[in-house]
Amino acid sequence: MKKIIFLCVPALLIIYGCNLFSPSPKDVLMKYLDSYSKGNYSESYQLLSSKDKNFKNQKEYETEFIDNPFAKIFAGKISFNVKDVKVSGSNAGAMVEITAPDMSKAMGDLMSVAFASAFSDKKDTKAMEKMITEKLKDKSLPMTTTNDKYNLVKEEGGWRVFLNWEGQKKARDIAAEAANLEKSKKLVEAKAKYLEALSMDNNNTTVQQKLAQIDKKIEEYKIKKTYFDKLEVRNVHTGSDFINRTGVFGEVKNNGDRTLKEVEVTAYCLDINDKVVFEKTYHPVLVLENSFSMSDNTPLKPNYSRRFGFRLDDAPSDWNKKVKVIVTDVEFQ
Repeated sequence: MKKIIFLCVPALLIIYGCNLFSPSPKDVLMKYLDSYSKGNYSESYQLLSSKDKNFKNQKEYETEFIDNPFAKIFAGKISFNVKDVKVSGSNAGAMVEITAPDMSKAMGDLMSVAFASAFSDKKDTKAMEKMITEKLKDKSLPMTTTNDKYNLVKEEGGWRVFLNWEGQKKARDIAAEAANLEKSKKLVEAKAKYLEALSMDNNNTTVQQKLAQIDKKIEEYKIKKTYFDKLEVRNVHTGSDFINRTGVFGEVKNNGDRTLKEVEVTAYCLDINDKVVFEKTYHPVLVLENSFSMSDNTPLKPNYSRRFGFRLDDAPSDWNKKVKVIVTDVEFQ
């Protein structure tokens, strides 16, 4: 029996040796963070996943730091504490405690440098770096500690840090589409887009915040829409002002029983086939606190009306001067 065990051990080492002695996810992440914090970007790039490398080559990666005057200044001043590493098959996640200079506290000193650089004839990165270094010389910068999540994937060469650059880019693009839908009050469609964006980058905090708020917005907008039928948009026509700028003019009347502190209307410009080619929103009613505007700052009471007029001279050339104006939002007092 002992001979069998003795003969099997070398075989097991040959078969599993690479896995047994290859760096763990924590080891790889610590090495990546250490090289990154010290400004050794060529080494940190080699520890990235193949998917990240396919999206951004090493020159692009390193150029981002070469052109950033803060990168060299704060190199070696950032510390990391990798904790709570969880492995699931070929994927791993780790929480990292990051201690770095608190840029918000140093912003006063750095703003003067930024203004000096902005009005300089020469946009010299090295010169700006020197200015920042001199400004912060002999100053003890306050530090701040945050927690961030890092992901890793297991590839043929071992564990690699997965920054998900491609997914982040797609998520930003999709989130921008969602924001436009939200602005147009297409909230259900916007929610679907935000969910799609989150599936591309589940660490996107902006998208997370949007999703946390949008269900409430959807319900609130449903209530508002029930009041739209009580608002009459009438006498709508296009025309020109005294300096020949094209605009749309009309009147909105409150036929309901509630006082409104905000009424939003949207003008849809149509082509010869009655298809929308341009749109613009306007607030004929908008009550603002401490407003110094010359326009009417009073709410719209039941049975009251308010005239409006706003420019459309930025509409495209295929606009056929036909326009449709509808109520798209309200706020109750």
